[in-house]
This record gives sequence, structure tokens and C-alpha cells, in this order.
Amino acid sequence: MGTKVDPCLKWNTPGRQPNGLQASQDGLWVIDQIDPNDIYLLSYDNGRELNKIKTRALHSSGITIDPQGNVWVASTFTFELICFDQKTGKELVAYATPPYDQSGGPHGTEWRDGKLWFNVPITGRIFQMDPTDGKILHSIPCHGDRAHGIAWDPYDASLWCVDTNRRVIYKLNPFTGDILSLDIRSSERRMKITNVTASHLPGSRYAWVFLHIDTDEGIRGLGQVSSGPNSGMVAAAASRLWPLLIGEDPTRIEYIWHKLYAGFNSLGSHGFVSALISGVDIALWDIRGKQLGLPIYDLLGGRFHDRLILYSNGWFSGCTTPDEFAQAAVKTVADGHTAIKLDPFHGGHAVRLANRLAPYRIGWFEEPVPPENWDALRQFRDRSPVPVCVGERLYTRWQFRPVLEQKLAEYIMPDVIRTGGISELKKIATMAEAFFVPISPHDATGPVTFMAGAQTMMTTPNFFRLEIAYSELEVYQKLIDPPFDVRGGYCYVSDRPGLGHELREDYLAQAVPY
Repeated sequence: MGTKVDPCLKWNTPGRQPNGLQASQDGLWVIDQIDPNDIYLLSYDNGRELNKIKTRALHSSGITIDPQGNVWVASTFTFELICFDQKTGKELVAYATPPYDQSGGPHGTEWRDGKLWFNVPITGRIFQMDPTDGKILHSIPCHGDRAHGIAWDPYDASLWCVDTNRRVIYKLNPFTGDILSLDIRSSERRMKITNVTASHLPGSRYAWVFLHIDTDEGIRGLGQVSSGPNSGMVAAAASRLWPLLIGEDPTRIEYIWHKLYAGFNSLGSHGFVSALISGVDIALWDIRGKQLGLPIYDLLGGRFHDRLILYSNGWFSGCTTPDEFAQAAVKTVADGHTAIKLDPFHGGHAVRLANRLAPYRIGWFEEPVPPENWDALRQFRDRSPVPVCVGERLYTRWQFRPVLEQKLAEYIMPDVIRTGGISELKKIATMAEAFFVPISPHDATGPVTFMAGAQTMMTTPNFFRLEIAYSELEVYQKLIDPPFDVRGGYCYVSDRPGLGHELREDYLAQAVPY
């Protein structure tokens, strides 16, 4: 027979009225609530006192440890959050807490993602504070008469709050304050989104906007949002997406797409909104691929092509004379490209220009009229025999529908970071396949555009060619890891998990203010 072991550890704590408790890698911290409050560090092995900090805090109950090992205490009767050096006991900083009128102070406190969270029962709210300056960043309702303790859920990034008077524990969305229901699907834990960040970084013609979505499993997804000359405004909007996403299961890609699309319905979910959705959607597919250890194209039906044939755009950068254009074209063809796109023209009538080019059997005439007017596009079709390609400024499958149904173009060119992401690009391609219309994604707006478009086209039967901003390829290669495999007029798509590429850390450090 084995030896009977008492499963409980029972220690006599120092002090006269122990209250708040916080585990750390060094031991167990406990507050003596008899004023002024002392804080003790106890050994996990035997409860032996390892350290003692004498404080001026009064009636403290909440205690938390920051990543530097400093001890933060919620001093209820001095209406402050006070930080102490755990080794020396020196008070480092103290911040006043709402409501700032000494009618009530903080209780529970927690540290999360570089910010302090605490609740003040008299206000009925939970607050998020910047620990560098004491500024209140955010607050949510407690939903209780006298909420005291708070705690983060390590599994789904929700916030638990205990109401002493009602004897109820609430599970809250930390960014909206909504009371959440429990996840009852199964005992299998689901991955959750824990953070969403936007990066505004130098681009080739204007700044690019990237999204990173983090999860509680340590998997990080990368996306890009179409920006253009007003990139700062786009970055600001992208940086505020987190309340809609934190706590969601990132594997529910279709659900999240429709949640975002429907959430902006009253404003119109195309253009600005569909660009934001695109960045999120691409990052979610990147997460899913990394979770399963597969490239995204394997999640979309598997590889249909072994490599993707390209057409080159931007090869004429800096050219101003016919001779310069000719020399640049010869060089691009010598590099293996078999199709090039050109737009050296300024002004002029689209029909007249198209008809002058018709004898040269051009592959297509791109976007001859603005995208808002289908009637104008139909008039162009009626008056010129050249093939037409449209779509870089069309958003979601619903705007492509009339183009396909009315046979207004021989080719379509959706942009994956504008039209709705990988999910929507794949749907548009499938819809076009039913009309026997080839698809050639617009991929001239940044490195993630190119990699996301490539992953989707690897699975697409009606794929025609993939655009590459050839003049920007050298820039792309310096920003991503590993570089793209582009040679001989083809792209050899990465078989690494997810998108297959990451932005380099030294590039991420070059943030552009917005």
C-alpha cells in the first residue's frame, strides 16, 4: 500500500488579516489588510516568509505582478494603485483611480498585455490603465452591486468579475462589457483571438497598412488592408478593430467575415469596410494554415497548379520616352515574362484609344471607364472590339455579379486586400468559372497582396495570370522572410504553413506615424 498523503497545504500566514493573493514565479504574495498594509512573499514549498514589503497602502485587497516583477497593490482607502520594487520594497509610482473624489477606491487588479486592469465597486466599472502614465484607456460596466475581484480567463481572453452582494460571478467581454455565455461545445478548448494590431509601414508609393492577429495558442496571423494615399486614416480604423475580434475563435473564418460585413451594414460594407475585412480575413487564413501546418492553398481544395504564370506591371518605372519604354520591355521579356502591362497614356478617349490599339491584338484593355457606371462600360463594349478586364475597384462578389451576368468583361481582376480577402477572392473566382471568365488578380499593392493572391490562385481552375509589380519586387524581397521565389516569369508559391512568409522584424520597427 502506498503512503497516504494529505492533498492540502495549510500554512499559517504572517500578518493579522491576510486578504489579496497573487502567485508568481518567485512565490506566493499575500496582503495583510490591517492598516497600513504589509505584503509578504511566501515559499511554495513550506509557506516560509521570503520577503516583506512595508507599505503606506490602506485596506488593500487587489495585488498583481507586472512582467518586470514589480508588485502593484490596489490601495482602497488611499484611492490609488501603488507599485513597489519587490526586492527593495521601494515605492516606484502611485496613480490615483476613478472617481478621483475619495468616495471609493480600487479593489481587484490584474495585469494583461502591458496594461493594468482594476475595478472600483462604487463606480460599478472595470478600468484599463496605462502603467506608464496612469491614463485611463478604457472602462466597462461590472454588472453588479458591489464587484470586488477580477481575473482573466487564460483560455478565451474574457474577464471574470465577482459581485460580493449578489454572490454572482460574471464572465465579461473585456472590451464591450457584455456578459458572455459559457462555451458549451465540448471539453475540447477552442483557440481564441487575444489581440489585434495595425502597422503603418513604409511602402513603395505610399505607406502600407498591415494587420497582425494574435491568439492564445501563440499563433500570429498576418494580413494587409488596402490603403492608398490616405493610408493614415485606414491604419487608424484598422487599429480599432480589436473590440469586434478579441475572444472570437479565429478558425470560424466565414462567421467572422459575415460578422464584420453585417456590422457595418448601415454605412455600406464595400470599399473602406471591405478593405478592413480583407486584412482580417487574410490573417485568419494565415492562422489556420499555421495551426494545421499547411499552406493556405491546401485548405482551399489543394494545389491545382504547380506554379503560377505572371504578367509584369511597373516594369516601365521611370520611363518617359518611347526608346526608354522599348528598352525596359526588352529587359523584362529577357527576364522570362511573356506578358506585360503598360499605361503610359495621359488623357484621351477610351474608345478612340482602344480602337487604335486593336490591330496590335492587345490581351486586354483595363478598366476603360470608372467602376461606378455599368452603362458606360456597356457602351465601351458596343463601340470597341478589344477584350476588357475590370475589377480592381470592385468589392465583394455582389459587385462582380452584374459584370458576369451582363458579359461586360472577358477577364476579371479582383484585389484580395480590397474585395474581401481570401474567402471572397475564392468565391468570386468560382462564380466567374461558371461564366467561363478567367481571373487574374490585381496584385500591385504590397507584399501580402501578392502572397495572398498567389495562395488563392494555386487552387483556381480558371486562373489566367498573376500580376506582379515587377519594379517593386526588389523592395518586397527586403521586407519579407523568406523572399518570394519568382523566376523565369513564374511564381513558385511557398508550401510553408499559412501564407508562407512573414514581415521582417527590422521592417516592422519602421512605423510611420498616423
